[in-house]
Amino acid sequence: MNQCEERAREAARNLAEAVNEMSFDTASFADELLRQHRTIQQNTFGAIMATVKAWAGLTENRYDLRNEFTVESSRKIVEALGEYGLKPPFI
Repeated sequence: MNQCEERAREAARNLAEAVNEMSFDTASFADELLRQHRTIQQNTFGAIMATVKAWAGLTENRYDLRNEFTVESSRKIVEALGEYGLKPPFI
């Protein structure tokens, strides 16, 4: 695994750990992201959309009622945006 892959996996683990708290404040999370540089916002959106695409592709044996809403909503997003809308340009 190269350094970029490891940093991405570490970031995902850190985010997963943070949101695993019942008191995680999604509004503050969103507010802080909006304070970041616009290129960082664009890159973050790209990471989120890559995750949405991955959720949309999960087969039935890979999800259950705990994340069914996420998978079904992701499928609707992918259908609505198509392949173009899933990968923002790097400007």
